[in-house]
Amino acid sequence: MDLNSPASLRLYSSVSVTSALFCNKDLFKLCQAQKHRVGWVAVQDCVAQQVKFLGLPQNVEVNIQELVQPLGDQIRRWLCRHEIVLRKKANLYNKLIWTAHALIDYKKTAENILRSEELDPLSRFNLACINAIVDYINLSYASVKNALDKDIKRCHRKNRSCSSYPAEVKIWISFLAQPDDEESITNVFQTVIKNGNTALARHFITKIKPDRKPELIKQLTVDVLSKTRSFNPALLLFLLSQMNNQQIMEVFIENAENSLLRFLEWPLHNYFMNLANKLWEFMSGSTFLAVVQAIVQRIIQHHAFPEYLSFENPYIYVDIFKNFWLCSPNEYRRLCISDMISPVFSYVFSPHNLHYAMSHLFNDVSSLEKIDELFFSNAYAVLHILSNDNKAAAIKSLMQNYLPSETLRTDFEDQYQTFTTRYLGHLLCGTLKYLTNLCICLIIIICIL
Repeated sequence: MDLNSPASLRLYSSVSVTSALFCNKDLFKLCQAQKHRVGWVAVQDCVAQQVKFLGLPQNVEVNIQELVQPLGDQIRRWLCRHEIVLRKKANLYNKLIWTAHALIDYKKTAENILRSEELDPLSRFNLACINAIVDYINLSYASVKNALDKDIKRCHRKNRSCSSYPAEVKIWISFLAQPDDEESITNVFQTVIKNGNTALARHFITKIKPDRKPELIKQLTVDVLSKTRSFNPALLLFLLSQMNNQQIMEVFIENAENSLLRFLEWPLHNYFMNLANKLWEFMSGSTFLAVVQAIVQRIIQHHAFPEYLSFENPYIYVDIFKNFWLCSPNEYRRLCISDMISPVFSYVFSPHNLHYAMSHLFNDVSSLEKIDELFFSNAYAVLHILSNDNKAAAIKSLMQNYLPSETLRTDFEDQYQTFTTRYLGHLLCGTLKYLTNLCICLIIIICIL
């Protein structure tokens, strides 16, 4: 599995356009004010609208629109990490440097900003510390040392943390004081990995003794794979680059579920099926179900699922689900149908016996078996059920679209409504309860204001 394949010219150009839109002068003010996840959606919406106004060919526009969310998330994380340093002083237009995986190259970007000389000396030193620009740190430390010491002592006197400085500054001050302490260097390396700082990890790994590296790298890779919200794809790629193929596969095999879940992250999703195909024999049924659920959740979270019944769609996770489902061993698909699909049918038609209900909906008594076989061979049918909130509507449309019309009874509509009345009642009650709670919350907010 080649994780270092070069990016295409099309990807490079699309990344450049998308990045420029995020960093234009007017929108960048909004970017800096909306770094939390909820507010960031407004930023991405603005960029998506700007893409439409560019008048690009449709295929190019689609490529760029697909990058708005993942690249925007990269930029948001970069801004959050550098918030203390930049303080809205630097112009980022054409400053962000991207890797072949369409991830921000933190070190090269920082070098770009330093060359622009837009920041004061102390901010420039902080920026260099965050991104391991060693030459600049060594060159400028003497000139900022007094100011740093003064601020740090003042914080200690007032018994408070020095929140005006990034954690990386304290790491460098400690390291410069004891540059040859092996135990300290190992602790620093583990800390920067935990903090998700790839630039510092690249620097401090060169200080680790060769005989200690293999086991340390393996354990840290396992730790990174276990992360969820704070997972850093660039950091994982760096750690994997420190191992040979055999060592990499050992980690993936021993941590199959976490490995597959992390490879759903952008841009690792490009290698997801390569990894899945290597792990089938090491994957458990529970791992398969967990990955299926994770893919479905991504589709629900990131996209309004299309109502057309084909695989001709622009959504990458739909394609991933299709390939993952159709390549999976038969017993795993049977397990998923048994654990995730059949209970849905039983619940929707409750309290009626499922076979009894089917006999009143279809002329063909074997229709239930045909539906099971449909799920077995058609990934979209599975996705259609799992990704829709209204399960009754999803099952109904599946029956009408996938089964021959002559198998449906003439009174199918009436019979279906009869057999799903209880489910629809529960759905309505749930909706009313949600709306009631929403109204109560709004009333409380209005009263507070």
